Amino acid sequence: MKGCLARPLGIVRSTFSVSLWMKSSATTWGCMIGKQLNGSTYTGWGIFQNPTAGGKFFVAMFSVLGSNTQGVRTQVGGFNDGNWHHVCVTYDGSSTAAGLTVYVDGSSEPLDIDTGTLTGSILTSETMSIGSRGSTTPGAFYNGRIDEVSMFNIELSAAQITELYNAGVPDDVLTHSAAANLDAYYRLGDGADAVGATPVVNDLSGNGYGLDQANLEAGDFAADVP
Repeated sequence: MKGCLARPLGIVRSTFSVSLWMKSSATTWGCMIGKQLNGSTYTGWGIFQNPTAGGKFFVAMFSVLGSNTQGVRTQVGGFNDGNWHHVCVTYDGSSTAAGLTVYVDGSSEPLDIDTGTLTGSILTSETMSIGSRGSTTPGAFYNGRIDEVSMFNIELSAAQITELYNAGVPDDVLTHSAAANLDAYYRLGDGADAVGATPVVNDLSGNGYGLDQANLEAGDFAADVP
């Protein structure tokens, strides 16, 4: 992406799940989605892909980078293969790295714990962004495509994530068995989430968390779906 979609998301959750579809052949590190400062303490959370580590996914939760953090990385990589993949991260609110689970294409991935010293708050007034870390001073731009982003206020079960994956064909999340627990849902160009000349992406959950463009043009949206 050349920029990011961002909105001050007024959601504070101790337990949550984030689901998205991604497609990349990138060779540089990038943040797919996050609510995290892009400097100083790097407070917040983010879901990254690290091609320099073989295309693995990395989930970071920082109170203060380097001293009060937790992070996990998928043991298996290769997901920067130019194909669409479904990624879902769940968190049980335990403030432990063991409380994070990463599912790729419907299956729970074995994880390596990079760090597990989180004891402080990860709350930040920074906006949530798709395609970067931070929006005030954005960075870690994601070089790839992202589609069908949904956020839930519960830790989804394996069966519910299989339902989201839907054998590789994303379905309307508003019909999902956990739709009542949706915080936000972005189809990123489909139907009622259509993109105009000035990109504004609607939140189809009905909660009003629409996303505003940051350094984006309508041409940055590609007619490419999983």
